Amino acid sequence: MKRLGYLALILVALALAGCTAGSQSPTQPSLADNGRASAFVLSDAGSLYEGTGTAFTAEQRFDAMTGQTLVSVRATGANGLKSAALTLGYPAESLSLVKADYAGGLGEDVVSAIIARSPEVHLGAAIINLGKRKGMSGECELFTLVFEPGVDTPFKVSAKAPGTSANAVTITGTINVQNQVTLRWSELNRGDGNNDGKVTIADITPLARNFNDSTTDGQGDLADVLADYDNNGTVGITDLSSLAMNFNNELKGYDVQTGTMSTGPFTRIPNSGTPADPTVLRTDINPNPQPDNGPLQYVYTTQPIDGIVYFRVIPKDPQGNEGVGSESNVLMMQSLANILSLTIEPPAGEDSWLVLTEEVVDMVVGNEQPFAKNTIQLSAMGMVEGETNPVDVTNSVEWSLESGSTFATIGNTKDTNKGLLTASDLGVVSVLVRKSDDFTVSASIQIPVYAIRNITLRVVGQTTPADVSVAKGTPVILEAICIFDDNDADNADTKEITITPFVSWAIGRPLIAPGPPPVYEAGAFNVYTQTGTLVTTDAGLQPGFKAFITVVFPPEAVTPTIGEGYRANSNMLTVTLE
Repeated sequence: MKRLGYLALILVALALAGCTAGSQSPTQPSLADNGRASAFVLSDAGSLYEGTGTAFTAEQRFDAMTGQTLVSVRATGANGLKSAALTLGYPAESLSLVKADYAGGLGEDVVSAIIARSPEVHLGAAIINLGKRKGMSGECELFTLVFEPGVDTPFKVSAKAPGTSANAVTITGTINVQNQVTLRWSELNRGDGNNDGKVTIADITPLARNFNDSTTDGQGDLADVLADYDNNGTVGITDLSSLAMNFNNELKGYDVQTGTMSTGPFTRIPNSGTPADPTVLRTDINPNPQPDNGPLQYVYTTQPIDGIVYFRVIPKDPQGNEGVGSESNVLMMQSLANILSLTIEPPAGEDSWLVLTEEVVDMVVGNEQPFAKNTIQLSAMGMVEGETNPVDVTNSVEWSLESGSTFATIGNTKDTNKGLLTASDLGVVSVLVRKSDDFTVSASIQIPVYAIRNITLRVVGQTTPADVSVAKGTPVILEAICIFDDNDADNADTKEITITPFVSWAIGRPLIAPGPPPVYEAGAFNVYTQTGTLVTTDAGLQPGFKAFITVVFPPEAVTPTIGEGYRANSNMLTVTLE
């Protein structure tokens, strides 16, 4: 699907129709005195109409019988017009807006919004699912408005910070051993579907573009989350109410505030560059976010704290006004005392070893073995002064490899992959963690990385492989046991894993006459690949016939690219029919 977006804000002069004297009242009010309009234009070609002869005009007619001024807003010379968002100014000291309607120029299947903010009226319409549909061409009447003589009470039209509890963010935090707190939150500015930080009539277009989309269906979810203005999980007509409620909200950034009690008072942390600005500027996070980026993700790291500190974040507009903050989600953080000792632990319920197979190395799709893993997330647990139980300090310590660095790596990047061990060949890896400011506080762990040494094929119930004889029609249950070795000096240090469901089976039969052409025994032996059951019921099979069985693991026919021992054959087992 072609990606369409807002391209520019263009100013369009209002072409207002003149009237002859005698046919209308000489006191006819004129919008031309305050005529101004701005528009976002989106077309099939994704280009502006500027210079192509297309314009938005407001045609004015005065009804002397009623004293009303009738205005028709049109697009002329349109070619594939899909949406329009305009702001029409009028003299509120002499005219009062009494009616405004979408006129149908883009068709009936549209989302439209008309928001009166005297001395302006904001007009928006966009074709539903506009990214997939053809726009309108030619002359389109978009809106009709009716004014009467009178005075409209002006609205305060300046931007304001996001208000209402729907825009209150949720904050989370972590603390390191230097007692620096890292805060995280997602931006909330309900109604800002185009991700420009402002809620304007232009935000009707993202709503139409994603109309009827779900925020959890895995299809463009980030853009859908932005367009779901009422946060009910679906982009739909109810989002218009939230757009109107949050109209003119504008977000410059967030203040981070601290206090010694959850109820305050709170003190803001100044911006490090310009103290009067919000602590974190929106442009610092992403200078030009697009709808597909979804809500901006904020990360802020504080100076070291001492004792218990409460944090909250407050949205700010360009004028410095505060919106609704995270009062319902004030975060308490407590400084950590000195780390006294360290240990390294694997994930709960997992063994601290890795197994390499050809599937792991070559990433062959469709042959996943659940026991095969070449990564493990390790955690560092520390006994901290003043605490009775170990504390997770994975992100606060330094990770490295004492040995095994030629075939393994350990993550040491804060907040993303610290403690993530990845192996690419067999051996024994020694992982080391150390307190960053005192290397004498450390811990290590050895992680063996196993690869295939050999496979034992046997009949279930046998302790050692042995040929068997069975009556025709009697199934034989086979099992494949894989021996994995870490290639260290201790050959006894191995892992045995039953891999029957994951092997490839090979069955041979003896010749009756060598040929050419060779003549084989009649009938066929078959093995169920998942269970290892040998079937001996084929009508052509006779007493004395033999099946010579071996297995191969992994089953895909791919040559290993690194190391040795990633592929192995089993011993041969003979089954003879009695």
